[in-house]
Amino acid sequence: MRAKFSLLLFCVLIQSCNSQQQQPTKEQKQILETAKTNFVFVEGGTFIMGNNNYHYTTLEHQVTLDSYSISKYETTLKEFDLYTELNNLELVYPNYRNQEDMGPDYGAIGMNW
Repeated sequence: MRAKFSLLLFCVLIQSCNSQQQQPTKEQKQILETAKTNFVFVEGGTFIMGNNNYHYTTLEHQVTLDSYSISKYETTLKEFDLYTELNNLELVYPNYRNQEDMGPDYGAIGMNW
């Protein structure tokens, strides 16, 4: 789930920077470049998903995924805040910023895309 979140963040950040009339700041460009360098390629393929004695109500079924790239790290609050800023969205959980327990490099848990 976090992997999909990171992939989606990267795509949205790139799209946001390209679709906005304003140019990204130097700091925003650095965040995007860092995100790009942390991506790894995953070869697509087919596998059987379901049951595995974990969920008895889930039927086994074949799943095929295309190849994709994904961040090897969890999305941070700093990255998610960039996404909200570039898309003119309200900052999520603003009371938690710059605190020792949840600074800008803390994982962006509980965020809503």
